Amino acid sequence: MREAWNNVEALLNELRPVLLESGVPERQLNMPVGREPHEIKLEIYVEAFDWLHRLGQSAEIAAVDSAKKLIPQSQWDKYKAYGFRGLQEQLILERAQERLRKAWRTHRPGFFGKTYEPKQDGDQQDSSSQQLRSPETRPNESDC
Repeated sequence: MREAWNNVEALLNELRPVLLESGVPERQLNMPVGREPHEIKLEIYVEAFDWLHRLGQSAEIAAVDSAKKLIPQSQWDKYKAYGFRGLQEQLILERAQERLRKAWRTHRPGFFGKTYEPKQDGDQQDSSSQQLRSPETRPNESDC
């Protein structure tokens, strides 16, 4: 299971920069916590990897990449540093990023950014049947 974990994590790390820049909350770009990799069913890894792979090959990712290539990265950096807003290439990028955020939210597996509830002493349940707690319900975590 460690290999499956590593494969999903590697693909997530590959997509993380474009997703963060597009406005996907960082807390949603984390691997689950509260369970060891071998305690998670292989089917869950397969679902997460397949979904991420499809997202990575999607038209939404391609649109963001195309928009970013309209001008050199140094120019994007200058726009940000000087606070320029509303330029045509910025509008194109913002629309592409909005579509990417929507694609991220659509049918995203519950695997990403989740916290498994701790096992109770004497609990005889299979680890795969433990409930997940979404990041939004974690105590002491901001919604930034």
